[in-house]
Amino acid sequence: MVSISISNIRIGGGGVGIRPPDFYVDSVGGDDGNDGLTPATAFQTLAAAQSAISSFGNGAKTALVTDSEWNEAFVLTPDHLSFVVEGTGAPPIIDGCVPIPGPWTQPDAITYPDVWSAGDLTRPNPDGGGQPSNRIYVAGAAPRRASSLADLQTNGGFYTSSATATTATYYVKSATDPNTDGILREWSKFDNQINGSASTNLAVIGPMEFSRFAGHDGGLFADSGRASKLLLRDGTVHHLVTAMTLMEDIIAIENTSQWASGSIAITNYKSDVTDYAPTVRRVMDINPSGTAWGNAFYMHGSTDDNPGSVVNGSLLAATYEQCYAQDCEAAFIPAAVHHYVRGVYTDLCQGTAGGAQGSSSLTHSLIRRPRKGASSGVFRGNSPYTGSPAVTRVIENCAFYLDATSADLMIFRSAANTGTLAVRNCTIFCEDDAIPWVLNVANAAYSSVIFEYNVVVRIDTGTPIMFTLDTFDRTKWYSDHNLYLGNPGWEIGARYTSGGTLFASSLAQWRALGANFDPNSVFDRDTTRADVLSTYFQGDPADGDFRLKTGLGTFGDGVSLNLAGMQEHWDWNTQRVVSGAATAWPTIPSTLADQRSYIANPGAWDFYP
Repeated sequence: MVSISISNIRIGGGGVGIRPPDFYVDSVGGDDGNDGLTPATAFQTLAAAQSAISSFGNGAKTALVTDSEWNEAFVLTPDHLSFVVEGTGAPPIIDGCVPIPGPWTQPDAITYPDVWSAGDLTRPNPDGGGQPSNRIYVAGAAPRRASSLADLQTNGGFYTSSATATTATYYVKSATDPNTDGILREWSKFDNQINGSASTNLAVIGPMEFSRFAGHDGGLFADSGRASKLLLRDGTVHHLVTAMTLMEDIIAIENTSQWASGSIAITNYKSDVTDYAPTVRRVMDINPSGTAWGNAFYMHGSTDDNPGSVVNGSLLAATYEQCYAQDCEAAFIPAAVHHYVRGVYTDLCQGTAGGAQGSSSLTHSLIRRPRKGASSGVFRGNSPYTGSPAVTRVIENCAFYLDATSADLMIFRSAANTGTLAVRNCTIFCEDDAIPWVLNVANAAYSSVIFEYNVVVRIDTGTPIMFTLDTFDRTKWYSDHNLYLGNPGWEIGARYTSGGTLFASSLAQWRALGANFDPNSVFDRDTTRADVLSTYFQGDPADGDFRLKTGLGTFGDGVSLNLAGMQEHWDWNTQRVVSGAATAWPTIPSTLADQRSYIANPGAWDFYP
């Protein structure tokens, strides 16, 4: 059990003040016959608290007492509401599931001898959004969703008469009678744990845990405000949908076989996103299933009047800081005019950052084992900004580790964009069988593309370090002071098709494209991976250590080789940029106990044990 102590600290904008809570809810020691005004006279159910909040009106502050657990939900309408935690026990849990009441019957005992059904069961506040929200848990586990009763009889799992309808009949496969076998079978009755979509300026300050919610909009569905220290488990389409301006220290867990395809864990949504510029900080989307699914983080709206916006519903700006995404199609892909990503860590994601129409940046971040897929391109541009073309896209002080899962991947991919693209002080380490295109600016309209002070390692004998400049004006290209290492079949591979096709297959041919093509850069052909590591690296990039050895020598103009590659990195413990390259992958809370420990006291978690 995690022990916590919560004090009433002022939270800006959400109505959380030094004053004590107006209401207390305690599922263990409370009673709905109480007045709910003190911990000793707390309500027992969320329903009783919701009634009191509605009567109180705007500004009500409610404390959820530790060691409590509810199988209920809040649906809120007053504004400026806040929820905090009171006590020194385990974080309170709001669970969207309840036991299936039965009775269980056999719809066709001859054809399907092990199939039992119960229904009709109705979700009271449906928020399914047309997604497969109707779900079952057996003895706490999430079984597979069968496609038919025949599939259920043959392969097990569960089946529903409708995966999306508010009212449905539920079916399970069981060799024993569910009415008497004592096995707990539950269904996701509640769509949102806290539905504050009609409540502006909502603050939800944990540690709290929301689990097994069925709704399209996740465990927390809220308008403006702030959320922090939340654990969200087993969602459907989204784990959290808010128009909040700040979200911090939140973990979303993808550990069920029942989520919908195309899901997005953490979503910022606001109908009119004019001037909306939210920050998402220290939020982790963890997917231990081994199967890539939808997007980890997304932001969008319906309409906007933001300067430079091309796609309607684009936020003014989106900021992600020290966030984590695992095994997803895309990590940080908001619909935004401007997009800033710093200090993030991704593993097995098809795309890391992109979608901005104006200025954007990816800095001090760790990109591990990026995957090729529909979102191919670790960093991608979007439609051009409609105002001044003087926008900048910067990728700086980042480390990229690619293995066989990264075959045919475009690391930096940019379409018809204007302004400046700069890639500086990045370390790109490609293992054997990782076949990336380092930079693709085909058909782009940049005024300049800069690729400088990078370390690119290509451990493979068959393919080169590749750049694609199809139809791009190469007079606007500048690359220099790059350290190219490894043993590819070619040294530099370049594709350029403006007025004909020109391929470069060596550093010399690459330089022949123009005086601005790596005039001082160095290519050192080391024959093996061991050679590269022993000559140039202090540790192994496979372990997250991207430090170069000191005293490596100089570029052609006398500039130190040690000025290439990561010069700074984001320290996840101190939550700031520090000098030097990264030395290890951050340790993400991977077990339920660790995740509960993290939200109880985020500052105490050691990312580098």
